[in-house]
Amino acid sequence: MPCFLYAQTTLRKTKDGYELYRNGKPYYVNGLGGDVNLDLIVKIGGNSIRTWGVERAQQVLDEAQQKGLTVMLGFWLQHERQ
Repeated sequence: MPCFLYAQTTLRKTKDGYELYRNGKPYYVNGLGGDVNLDLIVKIGGNSIRTWGVERAQQVLDEAQQKGLTVMLGFWLQHERQ
């Protein structure tokens, strides 16, 4: 059974706009699209990934958590014409 750690994420209004905070610290998303080569993403300084589907969601979330990455889990919807 996977163990989930929940981070508190908030937005704070500043004089210049808004800032994202994660667990009380400023958080700048430095991310890539996709859910493979997570070691490489970490190696080049990435801290977040974005997916386009949920087919491997649990596996992706578990691996990302192990590597200290945050995830924007996408949910694929067909285009209107399809």
